[in-house]
Amino acid sequence: MKKLPIVLLVLLVASLIYGCSQQERATQFAIPDNYVPFPGTPSPAITEENTRTHAGDIFEQIRQQVAAVREQGETPVVVYDLDATLFDNRPRTLILIQDGAREIAEQLSEQERAILDSMNTSIVQYSVRKTLQDAGIHNEEVENSIFEYWWERFFTDEYVLLDDPVLGAVEFVNRVADLGVTTVYLTGRDTPKMRAGSLQDLEDHGFPVPNDSTVYLITKPQPEIRDIDYKRDAVEQISGYGTVIACFENEPRNSNLLASSFPDAIHVFLDTAHNPNRVEPLEPCLQVISHYLFPVE
Repeated sequence: MKKLPIVLLVLLVASLIYGCSQQERATQFAIPDNYVPFPGTPSPAITEENTRTHAGDIFEQIRQQVAAVREQGETPVVVYDLDATLFDNRPRTLILIQDGAREIAEQLSEQERAILDSMNTSIVQYSVRKTLQDAGIHNEEVENSIFEYWWERFFTDEYVLLDDPVLGAVEFVNRVADLGVTTVYLTGRDTPKMRAGSLQDLEDHGFPVPNDSTVYLITKPQPEIRDIDYKRDAVEQISGYGTVIACFENEPRNSNLLASSFPDAIHVFLDTAHNPNRVEPLEPCLQVISHYLFPVE
Protein backbone atom coordinates (compact mmCIF):
# COMPACT_ATOMS: atom_id res chain seq x y z
CA MET A 1 0.00 0.00 0.00
CA LYS A 2 1.41 3.39 -1.03
CA LYS A 3 1.92 6.05 1.58
CA LEU A 4 0.22 9.37 1.04
CA PRO A 5 2.57 12.30 0.54
CA ILE A 6 2.81 14.34 3.74
CA VAL A 7 1.24 17.40 2.08
CA LEU A 8 -1.81 15.43 0.95
CA LEU A 9 -2.11 13.84 4.37
CA VAL A 10 -2.10 17.23 6.07
CA LEU A 11 -4.69 18.56 3.62
CA LEU A 12 -6.89 15.50 4.18
CA VAL A 13 -6.80 15.85 7.95
CA ALA A 14 -7.44 19.57 7.69
CA SER A 15 -10.44 19.03 5.42
CA LEU A 16 -11.89 16.47 7.83
CA ILE A 17 -11.49 18.80 10.77
CA TYR A 18 -12.95 21.69 8.78
CA GLY A 19 -15.90 19.55 7.65
CA CYS A 20 -16.66 18.41 11.17
CA SER A 21 -16.41 21.92 12.55
CA GLN A 22 -18.69 23.20 9.78
CA GLN A 23 -21.24 20.51 10.63
CA GLU A 24 -21.09 21.33 14.33
CA ARG A 25 -21.59 25.02 13.63
CA ALA A 26 -24.49 24.21 11.32
CA THR A 27 -26.28 22.34 14.08
CA GLN A 28 -25.74 24.73 16.97
CA PHE A 29 -28.87 26.29 18.41
CA ALA A 30 -29.57 29.26 20.68
CA ILE A 31 -31.17 27.16 23.40
CA PRO A 32 -32.28 29.23 26.43
CA ASP A 33 -30.56 28.50 29.74
CA ASN A 34 -33.91 27.67 31.35
CA TYR A 35 -34.90 25.12 28.71
CA VAL A 36 -35.91 21.76 30.19
CA PRO A 37 -35.44 18.79 27.80
CA PHE A 38 -38.15 16.17 27.64
CA PRO A 39 -37.33 13.03 29.66
CA GLY A 40 -37.41 9.62 28.02
CA THR A 41 -35.99 10.68 24.68
CA PRO A 42 -35.01 9.48 22.16
CA SER A 43 -38.25 7.65 21.51
CA PRO A 44 -38.06 3.85 21.08
CA ALA A 45 -40.22 4.33 17.97
CA ILE A 46 -37.28 5.88 16.11
CA THR A 47 -35.33 3.45 13.96
CA GLU A 48 -32.07 3.61 12.00
CA GLU A 49 -34.10 4.38 8.88
CA ASN A 50 -35.39 7.67 10.30
CA THR A 51 -33.35 10.79 9.61
CA ARG A 52 -32.74 13.14 12.55
CA THR A 53 -32.58 16.70 11.28
CA HIS A 54 -33.52 20.23 12.37
CA ALA A 55 -36.22 22.84 11.76
CA GLY A 56 -34.10 24.82 9.33
CA ASP A 57 -33.77 21.83 7.02
CA ILE A 58 -37.48 21.02 7.31
CA PHE A 59 -38.39 24.65 6.54
CA GLU A 60 -36.31 24.57 3.36
CA GLN A 61 -38.01 21.34 2.28
CA ILE A 62 -41.40 22.94 2.88
CA ARG A 63 -40.40 26.08 0.99
CA GLN A 64 -39.52 24.00 -2.05
CA GLN A 65 -42.77 22.04 -1.80
CA VAL A 66 -44.80 25.24 -1.57
CA ALA A 67 -43.27 26.51 -4.80
CA ALA A 68 -43.94 23.22 -6.59
CA VAL A 69 -47.56 23.01 -5.44
CA ARG A 70 -48.23 26.67 -6.23
CA GLU A 71 -46.83 26.13 -9.73
CA GLN A 72 -49.54 23.49 -10.22
CA GLY A 73 -52.21 25.97 -9.15
CA GLU A 74 -52.96 24.15 -5.89
CA THR A 75 -53.06 25.29 -2.25
CA PRO A 76 -50.29 23.87 0.00
CA VAL A 77 -51.43 22.62 3.42
CA VAL A 78 -49.34 21.97 6.55
CA VAL A 79 -50.77 19.91 9.41
CA TYR A 80 -49.72 20.17 13.07
CA ASP A 81 -50.78 18.28 16.16
CA LEU A 82 -50.89 20.38 19.35
CA ASP A 83 -49.96 18.48 22.54
CA ALA A 84 -46.23 17.66 22.65
CA THR A 85 -45.98 18.79 19.02
CA LEU A 86 -46.56 22.55 19.25
CA PHE A 87 -47.29 22.78 22.98
CA ASP A 88 -45.35 21.47 25.96
CA ASN A 89 -48.06 20.37 28.39
CA ARG A 90 -45.67 19.44 31.19
CA PRO A 91 -46.36 22.73 33.02
CA ARG A 92 -50.08 21.82 33.02
CA THR A 93 -49.35 18.42 34.51
CA LEU A 94 -46.90 19.77 37.09
CA ILE A 95 -49.31 22.40 38.41
CA LEU A 96 -52.13 19.86 38.62
CA ILE A 97 -49.94 17.40 40.51
CA GLN A 98 -48.90 20.05 43.02
CA ASP A 99 -52.43 21.47 43.35
CA GLY A 100 -53.74 17.94 43.82
CA ALA A 101 -51.16 17.35 46.54
CA ARG A 102 -52.31 20.46 48.40
CA GLU A 103 -55.86 19.13 48.34
CA ILE A 104 -54.72 16.08 50.31
CA ALA A 105 -52.01 17.77 52.38
CA GLU A 106 -53.18 16.07 55.57
CA GLN A 107 -52.59 12.64 53.99
CA LEU A 108 -48.99 13.40 53.07
CA SER A 109 -45.93 12.59 55.10
CA GLU A 110 -43.33 15.30 55.56
CA GLN A 111 -41.10 13.54 53.02
CA GLU A 112 -43.89 13.25 50.44
CA ARG A 113 -44.78 16.91 50.88
CA ALA A 114 -41.16 17.92 50.34
CA ILE A 115 -40.89 15.75 47.21
CA LEU A 116 -44.05 17.17 45.65
CA ASP A 117 -43.20 20.77 46.52
CA SER A 118 -39.76 20.51 44.92
CA MET A 119 -40.88 18.86 41.67
CA ASN A 120 -40.21 20.66 38.37
CA THR A 121 -40.97 19.97 34.72
CA SER A 122 -37.73 18.03 34.19
CA ILE A 123 -39.27 15.00 35.90
CA VAL A 124 -42.74 15.21 34.32
CA GLN A 125 -43.43 12.32 31.95
CA TYR A 126 -46.38 11.26 29.82
CA SER A 127 -47.71 9.09 32.65
CA VAL A 128 -48.69 10.93 35.83
CA ARG A 129 -48.35 7.76 37.88
CA LYS A 130 -44.84 7.07 36.59
CA THR A 131 -43.92 10.71 37.22
CA LEU A 132 -44.98 10.35 40.86
CA GLN A 133 -43.26 7.00 41.29
CA ASP A 134 -39.99 8.21 39.78
CA ALA A 135 -40.13 11.28 42.02
CA GLY A 136 -40.27 9.00 45.07
CA ILE A 137 -44.00 8.78 45.82
CA HIS A 138 -44.80 5.14 46.58
CA ASN A 139 -48.04 5.61 48.51
CA GLU A 140 -50.83 4.13 46.38
CA GLU A 141 -53.55 6.17 48.11
CA VAL A 142 -51.68 9.41 47.51
CA GLU A 143 -50.94 8.41 43.92
CA ASN A 144 -54.60 7.62 43.23
CA SER A 145 -55.85 10.87 44.77
CA ILE A 146 -53.44 13.02 42.77
CA PHE A 147 -54.15 11.10 39.57
CA GLU A 148 -57.92 11.60 39.97
CA TYR A 149 -57.40 15.34 40.59
CA TRP A 150 -55.28 15.52 37.43
CA TRP A 151 -57.72 13.48 35.33
CA GLU A 152 -60.70 15.66 36.21
CA ARG A 153 -58.93 18.89 35.16
CA PHE A 154 -56.22 18.15 32.60
CA PHE A 155 -58.63 17.93 29.66
CA THR A 156 -60.31 21.29 30.21
CA ASP A 157 -60.28 24.79 28.71
CA GLU A 158 -59.10 26.34 31.97
CA TYR A 159 -55.98 24.23 32.43
CA VAL A 160 -54.94 23.96 28.79
CA LEU A 161 -53.94 27.63 29.10
CA LEU A 162 -51.01 26.55 31.30
CA ASP A 163 -49.15 25.00 28.36
CA ASP A 164 -46.02 26.58 26.89
CA PRO A 165 -45.02 26.40 23.21
CA VAL A 166 -42.39 23.82 22.28
CA LEU A 167 -39.07 25.58 21.77
CA GLY A 168 -39.16 27.66 18.56
CA ALA A 169 -42.65 26.49 17.56
CA VAL A 170 -44.31 29.91 17.34
CA GLU A 171 -41.68 31.38 15.03
CA PHE A 172 -41.53 28.24 12.90
CA VAL A 173 -45.29 27.95 12.33
CA ASN A 174 -45.54 31.65 11.50
CA ARG A 175 -42.61 31.48 9.07
CA VAL A 176 -44.23 28.53 7.31
CA ALA A 177 -47.59 30.32 7.24
CA ASP A 178 -45.90 33.35 5.66
CA LEU A 179 -44.94 31.14 2.72
CA GLY A 180 -48.64 31.14 1.83
CA VAL A 181 -49.71 27.76 3.16
CA THR A 182 -52.99 26.78 4.77
CA THR A 183 -52.33 25.87 8.41
CA VAL A 184 -54.29 23.01 9.98
CA TYR A 185 -54.14 22.15 13.67
CA LEU A 186 -55.28 18.53 14.00
CA THR A 187 -55.51 17.80 17.70
CA GLY A 188 -56.89 15.06 19.91
CA ARG A 189 -58.34 17.73 22.19
CA ASP A 190 -62.12 17.54 22.25
CA THR A 191 -64.60 20.21 21.20
CA PRO A 192 -66.86 20.35 24.31
CA LYS A 193 -64.17 20.84 26.95
CA MET A 194 -60.99 21.96 25.18
CA ARG A 195 -61.68 23.83 21.95
CA ALA A 196 -62.25 27.27 23.49
CA GLY A 197 -59.10 26.99 25.60
CA SER A 198 -57.08 25.77 22.61
CA LEU A 199 -58.18 28.75 20.51
CA GLN A 200 -57.22 31.09 23.34
CA ASP A 201 -53.89 29.35 23.86
CA LEU A 202 -52.96 29.64 20.18
CA GLU A 203 -53.83 33.34 20.15
CA ASP A 204 -52.13 34.14 23.46
CA HIS A 205 -48.82 32.64 22.33
CA GLY A 206 -48.82 34.20 18.87
CA PHE A 207 -49.56 31.20 16.64
CA PRO A 208 -51.60 31.77 13.47
CA VAL A 209 -55.20 32.06 14.72
CA PRO A 210 -57.92 29.86 13.17
CA ASN A 211 -60.11 31.85 10.79
CA ASP A 212 -61.79 29.08 8.72
CA SER A 213 -60.06 30.45 5.64
CA THR A 214 -56.31 29.92 5.81
CA VAL A 215 -56.03 28.52 9.34
CA TYR A 216 -58.17 25.70 10.75
CA LEU A 217 -58.49 24.01 14.15
CA ILE A 218 -59.93 20.49 14.02
CA THR A 219 -60.96 19.02 17.39
CA LYS A 220 -62.64 15.75 18.39
CA PRO A 221 -66.44 15.94 18.50
CA GLN A 222 -66.48 13.93 21.73
CA PRO A 223 -63.70 13.00 24.17
CA GLU A 224 -64.41 9.27 24.15
CA ILE A 225 -63.48 8.90 20.46
CA ARG A 226 -60.06 7.30 20.00
CA ASP A 227 -57.48 9.70 18.60
CA ILE A 228 -56.37 7.31 15.88
CA ASP A 229 -59.95 6.81 14.63
CA TYR A 230 -60.77 10.50 14.77
CA LYS A 231 -57.60 11.51 12.91
CA ARG A 232 -58.21 8.84 10.28
CA ASP A 233 -61.68 10.29 9.71
CA ALA A 234 -60.23 13.83 9.52
CA VAL A 235 -58.01 12.97 6.54
CA GLU A 236 -60.80 13.58 4.02
CA GLN A 237 -61.66 16.95 5.58
CA ILE A 238 -58.02 18.06 5.48
CA SER A 239 -57.66 16.94 1.86
CA GLY A 240 -60.47 19.34 1.00
CA TYR A 241 -58.30 22.30 2.05
CA GLY A 242 -55.67 21.65 -0.61
CA THR A 243 -52.53 19.56 -1.12
CA VAL A 244 -50.94 18.39 2.14
CA ILE A 245 -47.20 19.00 1.90
CA ALA A 246 -46.11 18.45 5.53
CA CYS A 247 -47.35 16.87 8.77
CA PHE A 248 -45.98 17.24 12.32
CA GLU A 249 -46.86 14.73 15.05
CA ASN A 250 -45.47 13.32 18.31
CA GLU A 251 -47.42 10.05 18.53
CA PRO A 252 -45.88 7.20 16.50
CA ARG A 253 -49.22 5.68 15.49
CA ASN A 254 -50.62 9.01 14.36
CA SER A 255 -47.39 9.81 12.53
CA ASN A 256 -47.59 6.56 10.60
CA LEU A 257 -51.28 7.12 9.86
CA LEU A 258 -50.58 10.52 8.33
CA ALA A 259 -47.61 9.14 6.41
CA SER A 260 -49.81 6.51 4.78
CA SER A 261 -52.63 9.01 4.18
CA PHE A 262 -50.40 11.65 2.56
CA PRO A 263 -47.52 9.66 1.05
CA ASP A 264 -46.12 12.57 -0.97
CA ALA A 265 -45.85 14.93 2.01
CA ILE A 266 -42.94 15.72 4.32
CA HIS A 267 -43.51 13.90 7.61
CA VAL A 268 -41.92 15.08 10.85
CA PHE A 269 -41.89 13.28 14.19
CA LEU A 270 -41.42 15.43 17.30
CA ASP A 271 -39.17 13.53 19.69
CA THR A 272 -40.74 14.98 22.81
CA ALA A 273 -43.24 12.76 24.65
CA HIS A 274 -45.84 10.20 23.64
CA ASN A 275 -47.97 7.41 25.03
CA PRO A 276 -45.48 4.69 26.08
CA ASN A 277 -48.15 2.00 25.62
CA ARG A 278 -48.75 2.80 21.95
CA VAL A 279 -45.30 2.51 20.43
CA GLU A 280 -44.73 1.23 16.92
CA PRO A 281 -41.69 1.75 14.69
CA LEU A 282 -41.88 4.91 12.65
CA GLU A 283 -42.21 4.63 8.89
CA PRO A 284 -38.83 5.29 7.20
CA CYS A 285 -40.11 8.56 5.67
CA LEU A 286 -40.47 10.14 9.13
CA GLN A 287 -37.82 12.76 9.85
CA VAL A 288 -37.10 13.52 13.50
CA ILE A 289 -36.67 16.84 15.32
CA SER A 290 -36.68 17.71 19.02
CA HIS A 291 -37.62 21.39 18.73
CA TYR A 292 -38.24 24.09 16.10
CA LEU A 293 -35.16 26.23 16.54
CA PHE A 294 -33.20 27.17 13.44
CA PRO A 295 -29.41 26.65 13.54
CA VAL A 296 -27.36 29.63 14.57
CA GLU A 297 -25.62 31.05 11.51
